[in-house]
Amino acid sequence: MKPLKILVLLPFAAKGSLATAVALGLEGRGFVMSAAFCAAPPAIYERESRGVFQSDERLMDLSSKSEAERLEAIKGFVVENQIDVILQFGAANLYRILPYVKESSPGIRLVDVLFNQLVYAQEHFLVEDAFDGILVESQFMFDFIKRSSPKAAGKIEFVAKARSRESNDRPVLIDSYATAISRLAA
Repeated sequence: MKPLKILVLLPFAAKGSLATAVALGLEGRGFVMSAAFCAAPPAIYERESRGVFQSDERLMDLSSKSEAERLEAIKGFVVENQIDVILQFGAANLYRILPYVKESSPGIRLVDVLFNQLVYAQEHFLVEDAFDGILVESQFMFDFIKRSSPKAAGKIEFVAKARSRESNDRPVLIDSYATAISRLAA
């Protein structure tokens, strides 16, 4: 079986963030990773520069692009790189364009990572029909999504929860993401 090609959408590429750790961890487990980010990391963070985040061919900086330019850039990247899965990991301002990406590449699997019922869940529900899967870390979020949208019930997957950003449970977390993404991409 060929390795899955995943494009992870991030708000920014910050060293030590959960999203960048997951992207690097999946890359280390044989997934072919690419990433797109929408802004520079806040001043308190350093930009990640390892793995996928050092590759000009697999990294898209969308920070200076309009919404229409972001859409065209992602659509083109998906086709050119034969992306199998888009993992939406907190890039809130990209939600609105994802249905158009799905429309242009109907075989792609869109997977959302939701941690709480605030901004990201609200954005998710506006375009939920485009998503093939949802990853959550808690029973609370599982119940919230199931209650808020009957359509989502069969699309929700649990991933292991990281106890802290610096904890030693990252390998378990990455394995959990890898298993859930592989299941949702099938």
